[in-house]
Amino acid sequence: MAGWYCLWAFAAAYPLQGASIAAGAVLATASGGLIKSGIKALDTVGTDRKYTLDNFIFGDCNELALDTAKLVVENTEKCYNPLLIYGKNGVGKTHLIHAIGNKILEKNPEANILYVTTEKFIDQFIDAIKNDELNLFRDTYRNADVLLIDDIQFISGKERIQSEFLSTFMALKEIGKQIIISSNKPPKDIDILDDRLKSRLESGIFVELLMPDYDTKAEIMKKYAEKIKCDLDSKTISSILKYDNLNIQEIEGILNQLKLVGGTKTTDELEKIIDFYKK
Repeated sequence: MAGWYCLWAFAAAYPLQGASIAAGAVLATASGGLIKSGIKALDTVGTDRKYTLDNFIFGDCNELALDTAKLVVENTEKCYNPLLIYGKNGVGKTHLIHAIGNKILEKNPEANILYVTTEKFIDQFIDAIKNDELNLFRDTYRNADVLLIDDIQFISGKERIQSEFLSTFMALKEIGKQIIISSNKPPKDIDILDDRLKSRLESGIFVELLMPDYDTKAEIMKKYAEKIKCDLDSKTISSILKYDNLNIQEIEGILNQLKLVGGTKTTDELEKIIDFYKK
């Protein structure tokens, strides 16, 4: 079992408030649809409902992160803020933050759950300045009950964006809203990050998602192959997983290629597909 070495200081408890739809936001609903409110809406979305805690394949490599996610969900009366999940590409960070949002939505169908990538946040902020729509931008993000922001490392070196995000972060935290963030590294290792923002990111829970081990990858492969209806035998699994540096996104890409060409092929044909993804 992964140790609790990644679990740092817990932030003070903040209760989730009653839901209210942010003016101009596009948010997740319990039915899985999207709601637009206001005359004009930012191009934002709620959680992707296909990602759940139940279909998140866990093993020793990610048990700590999954346990922490459940802790945050179950403690919505005393939220630990922020939750930052970090790890290399393709280890399941996006799945997990969506799954947390979906589970909170299941418990509180009226909650406003807002998901955005950092790149999208940056683009929207720039557009808001150009179009004199900063109030719309701020109202959208500062009226979320739960803000999920993916790949925060892309904020590195962007001082104006960092300042804006810090203001959004503090506005949400002060009124007890939950913030969940993903990154490919812990806050201390994100380059050119404002010290104030770094300290805020380090004030809550941050936990590492490790690269899945062989057994976990094999289980993920089986589930994904079943989902896309791709024939997959134990020999093919072994042939793919002997390359232990392949991440989950790359493995899914290989399985998609296998599906495209009709399932398991000869060793040479399989190796040609794998070669495209090998580092």
